[in-house]
Amino acid sequence: MTLGILDAKEHSRIIQDFDRVCSQAGIQGHFLYDSMTKYCGPTEVEWVKRFWKFKAEGLSGLALVGVNRPDTRCQAMAAALVRNYVDARVIPVNTLIDHAMNGGTVPSPTVLLVPNLFMVALSKSTPAWRAQIVYDILLERSTKSKPSVVYVENMAGLKSVYGEPFRDFLSRFTAVTE
Repeated sequence: MTLGILDAKEHSRIIQDFDRVCSQAGIQGHFLYDSMTKYCGPTEVEWVKRFWKFKAEGLSGLALVGVNRPDTRCQAMAAALVRNYVDARVIPVNTLIDHAMNGGTVPSPTVLLVPNLFMVALSKSTPAWRAQIVYDILLERSTKSKPSVVYVENMAGLKSVYGEPFRDFLSRFTAVTE
């Protein structure tokens, strides 16, 4: 097994429990071996490098707006954070809603990455109550200084489905565009 950028000593706990770590983080294993610079742009890299500083300053998170490969970018970012022993998890929006609706506990990692918060093709059938659940989860996280990384296909579409308060909330996130 190749260790890629994992250090056998520094990352021994991750290597020993590799499958569980990947499963909990919601990432494919190869992302733990690769540098996020292979998949992400300079803004995402800087955000991860300066994560603890940004968290201490109370920044809400990162909004990937209209970027290519949001799921890949989210997994690469999560892997970089996990390598630095930060509880980062990639959780699709419907899984978050299911946790909230089915009486389960909504996961509350240090960093939540939602690779599909808003996509135009799926927005036509989004009931208002589902949008409100997601807004509540993200707003609560921000009040607890727990940053989120979200993918939004476009802000105008998000506003029309999720409403102005949600768009305004996301405007406080650092935006990544291509």
